[in-house]
Amino acid sequence: MGSRKSIASVAGLLLGAGVLALASAMPAAGSQEPFLKTAPTLSGLAQVGQTLTATEAVWSAPEWDGGFPLTSNTWGWNHCTSNCSELHCPSSSCSLIAGADAFAYKYTVTTTDVGFMIRACQGINYTTGPPPEPPPFGHYWSVTACSNPTAVVTAVPTIPPPTTPTPTTTTKPVNTVLPKIKGKAKINSKLTVSSGTWKGTARIIYRYQWKNCNAKVKKCQAIRGATKNALRISLKYKGRRLVVAVTATNVAGKATVTSKATSVIVK
Repeated sequence: MGSRKSIASVAGLLLGAGVLALASAMPAAGSQEPFLKTAPTLSGLAQVGQTLTATEAVWSAPEWDGGFPLTSNTWGWNHCTSNCSELHCPSSSCSLIAGADAFAYKYTVTTTDVGFMIRACQGINYTTGPPPEPPPFGHYWSVTACSNPTAVVTAVPTIPPPTTPTPTTTTKPVNTVLPKIKGKAKINSKLTVSSGTWKGTARIIYRYQWKNCNAKVKKCQAIRGATKNALRISLKYKGRRLVVAVTATNVAGKATVTSKATSVIVK
């Protein structure tokens, strides 16, 4: 039948890279070849592992009684080495991709496509009638249309392996300058104490503990409730000496140092 001959003609046309409209048989006067209305289009990402999908071309059919189109569903997938700004790319810019399925409207991008652009070409056969000769003879048109090419195919982006975060180094507080008591060592005087100078991982929290000691600062006892950085001297501390223990705490640990003692408390 004529249709087998026509499909073979389209398959032959798809081996070429250009866009062409040819007749497989010389048409009689007044016969019309199909007119391309919409070229095939491609969708999908031009990247290795991605799938490109082609849409079929749209042709206008000649108005002949008894004429009918035969869509062969024959596709040719091309490598293109130049970016064609128009639908018709020069034959020298494109070549058939070996191994591509000629009957598939989808194509999966491979590593061999990297650096090329890809386009899809579709071929159809069309027969017009009524023929001037008895069946099975008629007028057959073999036509091919190609899509615009994709962007240049790229490889799959390399994703660096996840990095193991470097553990944060922490250090416990270390005192470099002792706390210092300020104020007069007299009854009813107000004394204050500094926290001193420390190094270590921030944030450092300071706690205070006042102590009263004998004159030689050999025996000291914590003053209940005296845990702030200030203290009002009461009469009961007459003849005693005062010190402050400062404890510095952070995420790595804690350390305690004691200030120098006041002079003997007088009235």
